[in-house]
Amino acid sequence: MQGRGSRMSDKLEFRPVRPEDCDGIARLFSRLWSWEYPKDYWRQKFFDNPAGPPMSHLALTADGGEIVGCMGGVPLRYRLNGTEGIGTLIVDVGVLPEYRKQRRTYWGVYKPTEADQYNRQTALVQAVATPAAEIIALKMMHFDPLCHAPVYKRRITVRAMIPRRLREKLRPASKAGPTGKWMAAKYLRKAQSLCERHQFTIAESSELDDRFDRLWSQADDQWPISLIRDSAFLKWRFHDHPTRKYIVWIALRGGDLAGYCVTDTLRRDGVARGRISDLLVLPDAPEVAEALLYHAMSYLCGGGADIIVGWFLPRRYWEPLLTKIGLRYRGDDRQIILRLFTAESIRPVIFDPENWYYTGADTDQI
Repeated sequence: MQGRGSRMSDKLEFRPVRPEDCDGIARLFSRLWSWEYPKDYWRQKFFDNPAGPPMSHLALTADGGEIVGCMGGVPLRYRLNGTEGIGTLIVDVGVLPEYRKQRRTYWGVYKPTEADQYNRQTALVQAVATPAAEIIALKMMHFDPLCHAPVYKRRITVRAMIPRRLREKLRPASKAGPTGKWMAAKYLRKAQSLCERHQFTIAESSELDDRFDRLWSQADDQWPISLIRDSAFLKWRFHDHPTRKYIVWIALRGGDLAGYCVTDTLRRDGVARGRISDLLVLPDAPEVAEALLYHAMSYLCGGGADIIVGWFLPRRYWEPLLTKIGLRYRGDDRQIILRLFTAESIRPVIFDPENWYYTGADTDQI
């Protein structure tokens, strides 16, 4: 197998991803990006998915079998204007720098992945793109921009305001300071007040059972375009995640599930980012959404978060709610791009971002 400084191979092979490739995929992406996901991450993402096997292909050196390129796509189930369809989330795409001048490397992983999407009657493909990746996807891969999804933030500590180049030298805090503790108590009081006034309780859930299926069946027609957030998806996306410790908070009213919220804290680059990754509540229950968000903010502040973030669509639903709890849009956003296959007939519906219910659950970034 070739090492980091080894000579570039002239012969490449292309094939679908297999379970035994996960270690090599982890090595590929650890070389490309500033963070690493171990092989267990890729195995769970690709091969434990309740929506089906991955739509992913590799470029490998013919002489040593080193993975030098990968297009990593996973199927997801969507509710699309009243019907169910399969979409694809592009988790990651990467080619080693020394192979990027060979266009066949990109096309060798892209074209068979595209064929998979046709063969499996994929409705749409979505990705959160960097500016450079967006240019390639729009020009060469038939993607179109959906929108810039706003990132909502609340700074908790002074550390969150320090420039990154200086902050990276610091060790992220493992527990809350005086400001975090004070804000945690303030948010918790607001959550408790709403719970008492509207007669429901909030607790951490250790089991994602059929109550989440019933919640989804009651909430699924609120938006034309949405991921199917049933218990099978939530277990795969959050509960069984091999590298992140997600917390699922549930609101119970009379023993029935009225909503849930998912949180996570990422400690990297000298800062602790508290992340609100997903939320779903019953229709016409804004008090449940508000209380869950206050509770999530309390937990994240109390756990030492320097900043709290999340990105959400549609803005008409989320912005008043997030503003109330102190999260603001400050100009940062994420570019969502789409390619339509069988969903082409409802293009006007899909390309209206106000028709999407979109959170961190729709990506694998938070």
